[in-house]
This record gives sequence, structure tokens and C-alpha cells, in this order.
Amino acid sequence: MGDKREEAIEQISRKQEWNPIPLDFLLQEYALTSKRVLILIGFWILVIAVSVGSVVVLSPSDALLGETGQQSLYTFFVMYPPLFLGTLILFWIGFEWGFIPVFLSAFLIAYSSQMPVHWALLFGLAFILGLAIIALCYYSLPVSPRPDNLKRLAYFVSVAFIAALASSLGSFVWSLYHNVTVATTIIIWKAWWTGSFLQSILLVGPLLYLFTPTIERVKERYFNPPKKQVTLNWLYASIASVVAVLTLFILGANILGSAGIEQELSAYPADMEGNFFTVTSSFQIITWISIGLVVAAGMGGIYLVGTWNRQLSEKVSEKTKQLKESEESLKRAVEERDSLLQQVNQRVKDNLTMVLALLELQLKTGELDSVEKILKNSHARLRSLTVVYETMYQTEAIDRVNIKQFCTKLSNRLSQSYKTNNRTIDVTIESEEVVMDIERAVPLAMIINELLVNSYMHAFQDMEAGSILVRIDEDDSHITVTVRDNGVGLPDDFDPSRQKTLGMKLILLLTRQLNGDFNVDTSLKTSFKLRIPSRAAA
Repeated sequence: MGDKREEAIEQISRKQEWNPIPLDFLLQEYALTSKRVLILIGFWILVIAVSVGSVVVLSPSDALLGETGQQSLYTFFVMYPPLFLGTLILFWIGFEWGFIPVFLSAFLIAYSSQMPVHWALLFGLAFILGLAIIALCYYSLPVSPRPDNLKRLAYFVSVAFIAALASSLGSFVWSLYHNVTVATTIIIWKAWWTGSFLQSILLVGPLLYLFTPTIERVKERYFNPPKKQVTLNWLYASIASVVAVLTLFILGANILGSAGIEQELSAYPADMEGNFFTVTSSFQIITWISIGLVVAAGMGGIYLVGTWNRQLSEKVSEKTKQLKESEESLKRAVEERDSLLQQVNQRVKDNLTMVLALLELQLKTGELDSVEKILKNSHARLRSLTVVYETMYQTEAIDRVNIKQFCTKLSNRLSQSYKTNNRTIDVTIESEEVVMDIERAVPLAMIINELLVNSYMHAFQDMEAGSILVRIDEDDSHITVTVRDNGVGLPDDFDPSRQKTLGMKLILLLTRQLNGDFNVDTSLKTSFKLRIPSRAAA
């Protein structure tokens, strides 16, 4: 059971980033009178009360004034309850929940030491600056607040160190206002940042490791906090806030330093006034240069963030455009595929219908041919169909056929089929690059096949050699196909319409399908001529 529990905690810790519960989200999603909201706000008020009360009881105001030893300062900051509680509340609930008790406690310390309200507010902002740095670091990067591995521990230690240095700026406000010596100021500053840093390492870190998984499960169960989003406005506001706080500290140090110099000036002779004026002028120049550098760095950060955002937006827009184009291309490809599949299905159906029709015509002719001859003729006719589709696929056209390429392929196939040892037949193809749609190319291919097969089988009986010419011409309105051989020839009174053979009947049937004319010229041996329109009738 223990191993499973540790495994579950480890999985939650690996997946969990810092997801605070913003106060405005809480009030929007849940009623103020909701039990869970009342319990959370009640717990928060209790933390504020404990923080303020601890300051009243534990605050060593004399130590902060520099009248006691350095060890007292270390003890105070290591065991400083407001910062300790505020940091935990920041990690577990959110920044606005954590900075209120810390700020009120710091303000109370400063005000009780007779600091004016505006300087007490500035003193309180020192602690807020440290918490703000922690919030910025964990909000900007997807890092779990639980330091459960070396990488997260190193990140936590680094952030805690920077936050401690930032909050220690308040020591200069305190020291300058209370006219503490330089040596004592350095003691207070060192005790401030080292004590705050040790508190984060020795107290906050172990508690985050032990209780963060349980706190996150409770948050997910009862509040379901929104996933944090680092927006451009959030980055601008964060940079502006850091610049504003640093500027206030520099101005405050300048005013307090000038006041201290003027106070010291009154104790020196009048002839020393010029030297003090030079020092004061140099101090003022350094102050305004520092403010200028801070403002310039902030504006540069805003410019870089804006430039980065514009570049990112352009890349996103470009990628989105490419994705849309790819989607449209894919959509068109799918539509073309569906259309092609539909065409293929239709063509398969048409071809099967044609095969059935050929076989039916074969039966109706009444020819008493041998089974071998019938099968051979049927095989030749079906082969012409396969050559048509081979030509179409090899030219990468889904619905167009190059007739010249078809005739070349078909003649090669027929030469192999009807090749004999005692006879040589040469086939010549003279053709333009005639391209036809598949619906009209199939019947034309069948006609050419019948004419070539007829020449191979009947034109060269008792001849050792022969030649066949296939000529295809195209003009603006018609395509003319001529098949001529130098074989034994046909009778002078040969009439295609009176022939009862299946081949001739098929030629005449397909000619009518193409709206063409078919003629036979017997004056020069045997010449068949087919003339069809260049384009299908609308």
C-alpha cells in the first residue's frame, strides 16, 4: 500500500504545474456564501491574523535599528512567520493570497517604528517584490512547486535566492530612514537576505515537498483551478510592475540619502559645503542614470516580448495557412479519390457488361468455330481492353488514353501472339499524338483490335511475309483511322453490312456507338477506314 501511495504521489507531482486559484476566478465560479469559499477565506483571514500577531510578539525592533547583534537578526528572519506563511500560501493558493499577510506585517513593523505612512508602504513593498519574483518565475515556466528532484530543487533554490536579495532592498529603506551607520546597514542587509533565504531552504522547501501533492488533490477536487496562461498583457504588466517597484526603491534611496547628506552637512563648516554639493550632485546623477537604465531595460523587455509575439504570431499564421492549404489539398485528394473509385467501379461494370455482350454476340452468330478459336478470339478482344488501361495508367491520366501508344502496345502483343516460324509480318504505326477520353477510347480500341486480328488471321494465308500499316490522322473535327495490309485482298463486291462474322458485326456496332463512318477500299489490296468525330457529341 505504501509503495502504491508513493507512486500515486509521484505521478501527481510529475504532472502538476503551479496552478494558483485567482481570487476573481473563485468569486466568478462560486458564490461568496459557498461553504468551500467561506472555509478558504476563513483560513486566509486566520493566516493574516497569525502573521500580524507574530510581528507584534516577536519583532525585535531594537535589532532592526542596529542596536543588537547580527545573530538576533538571523534568528528573526529565519523564524519570520509572515514571510514563511505568505510564501507557502503563494505556492499553494496564489500570489494575491500570499502577499496580503506579508505586506500588512511589514507595514506594521515599519509604522510601529514611527516611519511615515508612505515610507512604511515602500518598506512593505520590499517583501512583495520577493514574492512577485517567485510568482513570475513559477508562472512563466511549467515547473512543479514541489522540489522532488534535482532539477526542481535547483530551480527552487535559485528563485529563493533571487527573491531573498530582492526583498532585502527594504533594509536600505529602513537603515536610511533611521539614520543607521553604513556598517550596521550592511549587517542588516546580510542578515535580511541570508535569513530569508535560509527560511525558504530550511522551512518552506521541506513543507512543499511533503504537503504539495495533498494540497493539489484538494484543489482539484473542490475548486478545479484554471490552467495558467501566460498572455502578452500579463507579460507587459509584469515587466511594468518590476520596473515601477525598482524605480520606487531608487527614488526612495535617493530621497533618504539626500536627506542624510543634508543632515550631515549641518555639522560641518561652511567651507565644506562645496565638496558636499559635488558629492550630492554625483549621487543625483547616479540615481537618475540608474532609473534611466531600469526604464530602458523595461521598455527593451516590452519591445523584445512584443517582437517575439509578432514573430510567433506570423509563424502561427503561416503554419495555420499551410495547414488550411494542406487540409484543402487533402480534401480535394479525397474527393478525387472518391471520384476515381466511382469511375473505376463504373468502368469495371461497363467492361463486364461489354464482355457479356461479346460472349452473347459470339453465341448469336451461330458460327460453328472450335472452342479453341472462340476462346482465342475472346482472349484477343479482352486483351485490347487491358492494353487500353495500361496505356492510361502509364501516362498518369485517370480518364485519357493516348491512341498512338495504345496501337504500339497492341501491335507488339499481337505480333507475339500470332508469330510463326514460316511467316514474318511487320506492323507500322503512323499516328499523331491523339488523346481521347476513356469512354470513346475503349470502342475505338476494340475496332482497331478487330481490324488487326483480322489481318493477322486472314490476310497473309500462304504468304511468308506481310506488312500492316496503321495510320491515324486528326483535324479540327474528325479522327481518321486507316488499317491497310498487303495481303491476299478482299473481293471487289465485299460489303461489311452483309457479313455475318462476329468481328465485322462488332466493328459496325461500335462505329455507330462512336457516331462514325466505316468504309472498305479493295482497290489497293485491303484498306479499312474509320472516320469519327474528334469530340463526343454533347
